[in-house]
Amino acid sequence: MASVATRHATQLVDVKETASGSSLVVSEEGEAFLNDLTRPLAVVVIAGPYRTGKSFLSNQLLNSKHAFTVGHTTTACTRGIWASKCVETITFDDGTVGDVLVLDTEGLGATDKTAHYDDNIFMLAALLASTMIYNSQGSIDEKSIQKLTFIGKMRDVLVKSQDCLLYTSDAADDLLCVD
Repeated sequence: MASVATRHATQLVDVKETASGSSLVVSEEGEAFLNDLTRPLAVVVIAGPYRTGKSFLSNQLLNSKHAFTVGHTTTACTRGIWASKCVETITFDDGTVGDVLVLDTEGLGATDKTAHYDDNIFMLAALLASTMIYNSQGSIDEKSIQKLTFIGKMRDVLVKSQDCLLYTSDAADDLLCVD
């Protein structure tokens, strides 16, 4: 995907801290960014442990050095989920022209975040993705394999549920479809 970012990345999803914990919310600038999108999207999500080069990889996909902030310390740079649109377009199998959106996610496993928080970021990213890249350094640990397996199973359930909605006469193995 050799393309050039049209602008710096926009924070799509922010983290709202409350007395009862944190929640993920669409930022005001993220809402405006989404409202400006008019064509179908191919969404590429970069996810994985913190400080493994997700923002750098996102910049490489965009052929940019500065779309996403890259840090040179052990402090995490990305908070929530950030987005940048490629200049180049994509043509889908049906001939429709669309845009490519690259999403850079907050890293998983930071010492100041809970496993529940990480799961929320990871699940939201997976739900938004057309393609998900899990970026890590070294070998993938058991916890990461479990997350990726869960995402694969969730995808299968979503595909089956979509098939139920589209083809109500074809019952999926483990879903109840109503005509």
